[in-house]
Amino acid sequence: MLKCIVFILIFSTWQVLLDQCCKKKILDGKEFWLSESNGEAVSNYGCMDNCVFEDAEKRTFCFKPGSFPAQCITPAPDSSEVEQGFTNLTVRDGNQGYLCNFNFNYVLNKTFQLESDSSTHCTPWNNFNGSKDFLEENRFQIRTSKGLDLECKMIPIFSNMEGGSIKFANKAVHKTLSCEVSPGSCLTNNGSVYPAKCEPTFRYEGREYHACTDQGLSEEDGRLWCATKVDENYNLIDGQWGYCSSKCSYCGGSPVNETKRTNFFRPCGYDCLVNTGKSMDGSSGSRNVPLLRPSSSLYEDIKENFIKDPLGQIQLFVGEQIVKLTCPDTKFFDADLKGLQTVFLKCGPKQYRFKVFNENGDLLHAELKNDRLGCDPCPDSYNFIQGYVSTAQEGFVGTSYNTHNVAMCEESCSGIESCKSFTYSKKRKVCHLFSSLNTEPIYDSYEDFAVCSIDPGCCEDIDIFSTDGTSQFQSTRLGTFTREGSYKNRAVYKQVKGSKLMFYAGYREFGWVVSSGFNSLGGLRSLSDKESICPHSDLTWEYYTGSSWVDDSSVGIVCSGQCPENFQYIVGYEEIDKADSLGTYTKIESFEECENLCTTNVCEAFIHSSSTKVCQLSKKILSNSKQAASKKDFKICSKTPGCCSRLKITNDETTSDYTGVYKKDSKVFNNQDVYVRESGRKFIFHDKRDIPGNGWIVGSSLTSRGDVRSTPGGLCPTQPANWEEYDSDKNKWHDMPYLKVECIPETGSCGHDVKIDHSRLLAEHNFLFIMEQLDNHKDVTEQFRTKIVETLSFDEFTGTFAFKPSVLNSANDATTGFVMMFLTPDTIECESELFNAIKTNHCSKEIYEKMFPILIESFDAPDDIKSKAEMIQAKINLLGISPYPEKVKPKICSLLQLSSLPVSLSRVNTLNNIFNFLIKREVKELQLERYGCCMPQETTSNFWRIANIDTEKTVRFTQDRFFG
Repeated sequence: MLKCIVFILIFSTWQVLLDQCCKKKILDGKEFWLSESNGEAVSNYGCMDNCVFEDAEKRTFCFKPGSFPAQCITPAPDSSEVEQGFTNLTVRDGNQGYLCNFNFNYVLNKTFQLESDSSTHCTPWNNFNGSKDFLEENRFQIRTSKGLDLECKMIPIFSNMEGGSIKFANKAVHKTLSCEVSPGSCLTNNGSVYPAKCEPTFRYEGREYHACTDQGLSEEDGRLWCATKVDENYNLIDGQWGYCSSKCSYCGGSPVNETKRTNFFRPCGYDCLVNTGKSMDGSSGSRNVPLLRPSSSLYEDIKENFIKDPLGQIQLFVGEQIVKLTCPDTKFFDADLKGLQTVFLKCGPKQYRFKVFNENGDLLHAELKNDRLGCDPCPDSYNFIQGYVSTAQEGFVGTSYNTHNVAMCEESCSGIESCKSFTYSKKRKVCHLFSSLNTEPIYDSYEDFAVCSIDPGCCEDIDIFSTDGTSQFQSTRLGTFTREGSYKNRAVYKQVKGSKLMFYAGYREFGWVVSSGFNSLGGLRSLSDKESICPHSDLTWEYYTGSSWVDDSSVGIVCSGQCPENFQYIVGYEEIDKADSLGTYTKIESFEECENLCTTNVCEAFIHSSSTKVCQLSKKILSNSKQAASKKDFKICSKTPGCCSRLKITNDETTSDYTGVYKKDSKVFNNQDVYVRESGRKFIFHDKRDIPGNGWIVGSSLTSRGDVRSTPGGLCPTQPANWEEYDSDKNKWHDMPYLKVECIPETGSCGHDVKIDHSRLLAEHNFLFIMEQLDNHKDVTEQFRTKIVETLSFDEFTGTFAFKPSVLNSANDATTGFVMMFLTPDTIECESELFNAIKTNHCSKEIYEKMFPILIESFDAPDDIKSKAEMIQAKINLLGISPYPEKVKPKICSLLQLSSLPVSLSRVNTLNNIFNFLIKREVKELQLERYGCCMPQETTSNFWRIANIDTEKTVRFTQDRFFG
């Protein structure tokens, strides 16, 4: 009922107050013609309404609204001038949405005029995205039959009195509908015919023109004009002309009968024209970008090739005259102008082309057209975002009025801590501020509004690597990439040694992709996430096998070439506290100079800006834990905190789902390390959300709230003193005084202890790899299948190990082969099924933490196996080796392989050269302070690093022709 009352009141008011302006009026027998109908003119003339008229002598008159109807002379429009307009919009009425098609007829002749009431048809619609509420203004664009773009607005006024489908009040909506010609191109805006496009070529009084001209006007006039319609000989048709807007260029014309010469024919009287007001749409990616206008002036002395500069449009012949162009508040948009704020132009040697130089005289471009001189609509530390953001959208902070330039808008945003983006209109002098980055506006461009979002600080160069399936199936998509342009308002990276691109696709489940081009989704992707601004901040990656997408947790994306050794690049910006500052230095030209200052002053982090030439030093490590966006072009390098590569979480009070061993992942999250549990999917990461009480999180994913958290503080997860666990029953966190997060002591890489053996890996830490290399249990010939049999078992009565003679039965009567003996708990059966368990459960603690190879030897008779077992029996009884808890008894299993002597010797010698087995070394104790290599490829990476092996994939035995 309330909506109905509001509707009736609004409709009645508009019927009285919002009458159309007459095109022609008669008062006391005198005729008046409509001159203007905009608010500014009304204010200037002091009119009581929005209609300003002129008489035959061009004198201005105003009339009161009440006298309009009787005095209007409204000629019927030419049917050829009437055009149809159309738009659709989604409206919301309570919990119901409607998709409405809106049609109207109009005439565009000097002003926009509706010729009949609009018509609307609505159908129920379930998608509320971008929907409008009752009385909420809707903006849209249409194009006329003559190619003019109109920017329109209307207010949806509807009722739903019977609770059924909504009904638009078309007459009331008709009163709110208005359109204006888009100011982005060269059009006539006054005169005999407007708005209209200029004819590209027209003739007038014996001269031919190819742009607007001032010929025929007085020198004091200061305007340009053009023909809007010509005959078959390009001659101006009487009355078909208009004054040109500031977007139009000048042409002095040339005699119609002048012979066109190949070289330096000057149809407009000049060789080059600097018109900073024209549409600068020649630069790559400049379409629909509201570029700002640079200032122009003659530089140094006036040279002979300068002609004149009517309306500020500098005309030149080819020559040495220098023209200085400056972007007052931003930098040049064109990629070839290197993001400079000032450039210098010379005309020629080619007509209509400029040589462009920087302030040092370096040549930037040899043949630049004059439509590539626009200024970026956004300041240095902001990125331009294609589209329009409404103040009704989430994140709107406030509006700043009377904002005369984009620099003032930037200053307003900088003054509010939460401001991350803004929209600015130079035409309206309005600045809207937002707390979100607004990388995906839901609206198309509107008027000259530009969306500027703080640069998130994505790396200039990145390295993409993998140690798992991506390196096998999609290796061509790995390597170093460098930043090159943008796509969908995010950075684009191009492969340095290849042709692949990395960009954000944002299509279905595809987030960042590495592909051959923008029309391809490639074979490496991250999962779609609208919050993902830079590729190195994503951690969930998948590769394509040819038939399916497979997760690859080993994919790493890190900044490259940014910081010196032992420093890491910090995304975003972080202020250095005064107490932590080692000084701020000015006039530091290069990043390397700042780095040297850091070395001299023994700093922990440094920040450098190439534009301001400022270098800041910190005695404290920086991490930007609050994820503040970048500030201008400041780059931060901070020493790595040196967190341990492996750690363990224990709880003396209880054994929980989160306890266990974690290893450092190859990637970072929120500029800090990520740890992945070696058995079971759990992560330790530093929370990037601004949630009180959150520091390090232990959770099932990088977006989870977590099961356990530390109090804020600490660059490594071992540093926080207090930890809490979430109690879902009571919906609160409680202290965990018995929880410990401790580093596992470093003794080298996984399986490599330089204190024991510099050139070989410890066999007990590489059980999985050794077993994979010796696995032949599915051989087609049963005799040569690998077998696993029990060899020594613990006798509880004697407290010693006893030999199991049944092992000799597996050797049969064979004369040669090899045996690999390993220690295992007596709860595990010595059988070939163990091979299958290894393949399916690489990272099971029951395998890689509880089985220890201690010997590999060849034999040439079954009795050799017994003698070797008895030797181990004697040593093991003497040393009392048992890595297991007191109640768990150990035993020895043997892997047996019957083969020819060359094959046996090859395998035994190769593995003994790579691995240090317990029984043969001087230190007769298992090295248990380090946990074993969880995956065989970890072993591969280790021995590839410390030994000379023929292939990265597998060990190639000396007698490879006998292998297999």
